Amino acid sequence: LLVDMPDVFCLNNLENLHSNPLRMVLFSASLAGDLCELGDGRIEVHPGVDTDSQILDQLLELGKQVAKDEVKLFVCQKVIHPVLQQYLRSHGIIVIERLGITLMEPLTQLAGAQPVATLHTTIPAKAYGKVRDLSIRQFGSKTMLHLHPPGESAICTMILCHRNETMLSELKVASQKTEHVLRLTLREPSALLGGGCTETHLAAHIRHKSMNEVTEAISALGCSQTEYLLGVEGFCRSLESVAAALEHDGGNSLIDLTHA
Repeated sequence: LLVDMPDVFCLNNLENLHSNPLRMVLFSASLAGDLCELGDGRIEVHPGVDTDSQILDQLLELGKQVAKDEVKLFVCQKVIHPVLQQYLRSHGIIVIERLGITLMEPLTQLAGAQPVATLHTTIPAKAYGKVRDLSIRQFGSKTMLHLHPPGESAICTMILCHRNETMLSELKVASQKTEHVLRLTLREPSALLGGGCTETHLAAHIRHKSMNEVTEAISALGCSQTEYLLGVEGFCRSLESVAAALEHDGGNSLIDLTHA
């Protein structure tokens, strides 16, 4: 799994990580230290109490626990308070903030971690995950942290690059659609030919089938042979009109010979 790391200087202590595998913790709750991030409900504040200091002390207690538990990678879906970041890095811990919700599930699967949703409780041992190794990867101007799974994993990252932002956006959409089709294909391995091929083949099959079974069909439908054949031809032409409507020869041909 590749994670974007805009602050390269935070990765200077990668070489000092000797344990294998590396213990990690993953937070889904914000660690920015804001009161609005504490959740719903009423907060009672006694006179003379500095709420900012109280929350910061709570964050530092959290930092002390992960340092004591020999955590080497600290990841948060949202923002981490700068003081907590500094404390963690001073203890040789790699810090990743603003991971985003998109990478939460892949990282959970890769490391076997359970996202921690609050900072007001002790982190249970079962919430910790593991990664085998960390390394830096450079893709153009992007610096990314490569998280290696501790064992076999189906998680991988695809990097899309383009010098033009508009083309890159189109490439992302095309890749997402392709991935979606691939998932559907793996779930149910069947597919139809595109570009009008399915409609053309279906029309030819119906014509052939209707000519061979005309007697049985008109008997079952209670119509004349002429009416039956006209109905079949109308339906087949409607199918072929779909293929012809896919503009390549002014709508005059069912086959695109451009790259034939």
